[in-house]
Amino acid sequence: QADQAHEVYRTLVKLSKSACLRADRQIRMARELDALGDGVTALAAWCAMVAVHPTHPQTPHALLRCGELYSQMGRDDWAKSCYDALIKRYPNSDATPTAHARLRGQ
Repeated sequence: QADQAHEVYRTLVKLSKSACLRADRQIRMARELDALGDGVTALAAWCAMVAVHPTHPQTPHALLRCGELYSQMGRDDWAKSCYDALIKRYPNSDATPTAHARLRGQ
């Protein structure tokens, strides 16, 4: 059943890059896609979480994960933008020190 849900989400992302579920389900979907090694679709899921649920407590972590995935894909410029946005938008998040570290190359 999870495989079907992943495939449906992949189809939705092809139709709209901002396809997003309810926050808790979006996080679960992004984590599952991450665990499956589907970086491109996981990135779309994390980015949609950031765009659609900006005030959710897990959004800073979603933005951090976007940066990490962009970095893994060789898009360090986009990763830097994610880390900068995290620091600016969520300065008190527990994800912020990690964003600072990533910007320092650690």
